[in-house]
Amino acid sequence: MSEQCNWKFNVQVVGGPMIAASGEQTVDAYSKSQVVVPARTGSTDGQTELTLDTTGASILIVRASRYVDPDNPATRLQYAVTAGGTAGTAVNLIGPLILIGEDAIRLLGNPVERLTFTNPTASEITIDTLVGVDATP
Repeated sequence: MSEQCNWKFNVQVVGGPMIAASGEQTVDAYSKSQVVVPARTGSTDGQTELTLDTTGASILIVRASRYVDPDNPATRLQYAVTAGGTAGTAVNLIGPLILIGEDAIRLLGNPVERLTFTNPTASEITIDTLVGVDATP
């Protein structure tokens, strides 16, 4: 039995145009997870690894409870992708990561095996993920 994921977003430039999009993605199965990335302790950043498999994935969403330290905007949540057994370089995650379509998800690696989140802030951060998969070849 398949599941339907409805998605919708819009971006409004203040005083300028708005871009909106919506659609649906039918998947055979999905997994939702939530992890907490601990706060920085002393000089050690908090870190959490999230194991996932994007084989056949057609939708991937990563959302955090916070992306930037409100007291120091230069301090940001980071993530690194491990794909094919190789860990990538950590990059800043400054907003939700939304990838729709198998080819878009493959931009991260094929398949993604793990996401490692690093929290350099003084407060824990909650990460929510949703992966929708088409199990049929």
